[in-house]
Amino acid sequence: MRQNNLLKRVDHMNSQPTDLVQQLAILDRQVASTINIKLKPFGLTANNYFYLLKLKDNPNIISSDFNRLVQLNQSSVTRAINSLVEDGLVIKSVSNHDRRSDHLQLTETGLLIAEQAERVINELNHDLNIQTKQRYLYDMIAKAQTVLKKM
Repeated sequence: MRQNNLLKRVDHMNSQPTDLVQQLAILDRQVASTINIKLKPFGLTANNYFYLLKLKDNPNIISSDFNRLVQLNQSSVTRAINSLVEDGLVIKSVSNHDRRSDHLQLTETGLLIAEQAERVINELNHDLNIQTKQRYLYDMIAKAQTVLKKM
């Protein structure tokens, strides 16, 4: 039901000229809310599922490489990873080659949850792609990213 509301809101946004920044902020909150609801059974949120999926795709990655990969504030990434370690989803181990570096990998439980979360996110992406003009949406996002990088 909430997903249908999200899709209606996306469609509604496409039909009304309005403050783009405000509409993107509203859409961000709606997407995060939908993700939170769908991932709640796995103990994940819109803020932390992303890390598990990246670790699933990059097993045993060095933490500094992981920070570059996710392109987010390093202290935020560190807090999120530490929380996932406490939850038993991620293992952080000291590198044999450089004791200043940590390797990150999913635990068995972390891998299972990451796979389940990935299915949920793929389903959400699929539903959004069907309901929106996919190419237009991706073009708009790419153009907005380019403009923001120049600012």
